[in-house]
Amino acid sequence: YDISADGMPLITAYGWRSVFSCLQNKASAIRVVDLRFRSIDKGGLSVLANALAGNSTVNKLDLSYNPQIPATEWQLFFACFEHPNVMLEDVNLCGNKITDKEMAHLAQSLCVNNGRLETLDLGGISSVTNAGWAHFSRVLCDKSSVTTIYSSNHTLRSLGDQDVIPADLNDLLRLNRSGKQNNVSRDKILRYHFQNGKANIQKLAGMKSNVLHHAIAWICRNGTGHMLLYEFLKSIPSLVAPIYVANTSGVKRKRVSHGNYLLF
Repeated sequence: YDISADGMPLITAYGWRSVFSCLQNKASAIRVVDLRFRSIDKGGLSVLANALAGNSTVNKLDLSYNPQIPATEWQLFFACFEHPNVMLEDVNLCGNKITDKEMAHLAQSLCVNNGRLETLDLGGISSVTNAGWAHFSRVLCDKSSVTTIYSSNHTLRSLGDQDVIPADLNDLLRLNRSGKQNNVSRDKILRYHFQNGKANIQKLAGMKSNVLHHAIAWICRNGTGHMLLYEFLKSIPSLVAPIYVANTSGVKRKRVSHGNYLLF
């Protein structure tokens, strides 16, 4: 089931309320709302925002190429994405009047409710600069701390045309596409918090002994944390010991002094 319109219909705000009332019906089975190509006005957009906030079935929304809607109206509309009922997975906003300011509002909404959306098409919007895209870099990876990285968005996989998206943001999108959320969050922590093992290692080194083995297991879990493990063990010499091997006569063991170590 879906809602679809072709071109700008002559519908008032009252009419839009009648159209979208079905979205707030608990028995609603509507999955797709397709209102591209001048199919909705600003009054209808406002009504749609209220309807989506009370809906948990719509997973695909196409509002592309509605340039008649002012940029400020999009700011108000994006607030509906914060509602926990919203289950959108695919949203198309191509060709609309969206600027860096609206990008900031959209990014903030995704920070509040970031568990479902996988595709957000923002192609064909020439008014967005690198400053606007930077808001999404923080959505996908807030590098302030381990906690903020872990709580970042690990589900959003596409923002549309890769050619207009900054390289760092494309890298984060590729990470999100690379695997399950737990693995993606771990890879981001290793890459951006520990910077391949060269920074913040003291935070791991300061852990209590009864949790160190959990930290080591986490670092080595899928073979991508070797550099961090190396730096980690260097910072805690008590965790390693020189390896002893038998000499050629087999009578005594000889200490190897070539940097070979064994983890207890």
